[in-house]
Amino acid sequence: MKAPLKQQGMSAYQILILVILGLFIAFTGIKLVPIYGEYMSVASSMQRVQEANIDEPGTPRSLQRDLQRHLRINNVSNVEADNIHISPQGDGHLMRVSYEVRTGWIGNIDLIVSFENEVQIGR
Repeated sequence: MKAPLKQQGMSAYQILILVILGLFIAFTGIKLVPIYGEYMSVASSMQRVQEANIDEPGTPRSLQRDLQRHLRINNVSNVEADNIHISPQGDGHLMRVSYEVRTGWIGNIDLIVSFENEVQIGR
């Protein structure tokens, strides 16, 4: 007669560790998904301004005003006027938006996410 093999499978402690790890990842995702969603709104707003000014780039002030209007429509709250930089480049302008978002995570630990996006406006 053969001796029974050692039991295989996860113990209660291993299951508990996996549950805690899953909750940890889920909680982090809950905090980060809205931030990345807002970034996608910023990127699409910049694309709309680029498409609207494809033939005639306009002035830097008008481009900034157009972008701020799109951001306001999309309810973007983390991009301020100081985060929008427009510089001449060739026959058009280079629009760059760089900003940082800080959100509370666990206790006194914060998550800090930095974003930077640029588009060429005009030719």
